[in-house]
Amino acid sequence: MAQITSQMLADLEPEIRAAAFYHLYKRAILLPLVYVKDTSGEAGLTSSFPTLPTLLAQDVAETDPTPETTIESAVEDIRVSEKELNLPLTDMTKAAVGSSIVLTIGEMVGSAMARKLDRDIAAVFGNFTKVYGSAGAALTAGVPTKAAAILANNEAPGSIYGALHPYQALGMKDALTNAFGSGTMNPPSEMKANEVLYQNYLGTLGGAHLLESAAIQADANGDAYGAIFSRLAIGVNMKQPFELELERNGVGRTTHILGHGKWGVKAINPQFGVSMLSDCSEPA
Repeated sequence: MAQITSQMLADLEPEIRAAAFYHLYKRAILLPLVYVKDTSGEAGLTSSFPTLPTLLAQDVAETDPTPETTIESAVEDIRVSEKELNLPLTDMTKAAVGSSIVLTIGEMVGSAMARKLDRDIAAVFGNFTKVYGSAGAALTAGVPTKAAAILANNEAPGSIYGALHPYQALGMKDALTNAFGSGTMNPPSEMKANEVLYQNYLGTLGGAHLLESAAIQADANGDAYGAIFSRLAIGVNMKQPFELELERNGVGRTTHILGHGKWGVKAINPQFGVSMLSDCSEPA
């Protein structure tokens, strides 16, 4: 096994950086579902995101002038903050594991930044105008369909997505398939029940494409907010998704592999999202 040196790390920095970027965008499953504004070439840490009023054309008689429609210039400001990762790699560790560790460094760094990005997005799921569900109770299959109906009534633009904690989704799967029931309950749809059983995937309910994400974090009571939302419900001010830096500490005989990011997340059109509160305790 070849011993890895600090010079090898420096020489492989482009490969590590490329692998980190690849895994960042591969693992950040919530990022493509929201509105991302690239501000990397702009000065300042705060960027304004427009809110979207609902406009309606009017009937006008042939000889009447066209009435003016006032557009309120409301905006939501999102300020970025720093996201940091520091992986210390000692000389003894490098000598012990050899060059194979280099192949996984990029994956580890990129996955860590992606995990933080998705958690920041999921952290605003409780900030929407409408909330369904309750703490301590399981999430029922009817909640996402009601939430999707609310967004349809609010004329939320674009596709509708949903994100649930895996334990929130488990309760819905049980309800749809009666997988752990007495066998006396009938699933609402044999086709949907088979899809859930065979693929372990909720798919589409009420027009919302449902995903499971461990980025959704439970509170101290074991409850969490999932959400149904359209792309313009959440804004991401992306100043810097990722930057890699290698820093050598000769005194400590350690090479620090640093990952830097700068972004901010906020619910910019809260009427285009619905929060879903439920229990997400670990199953017994």
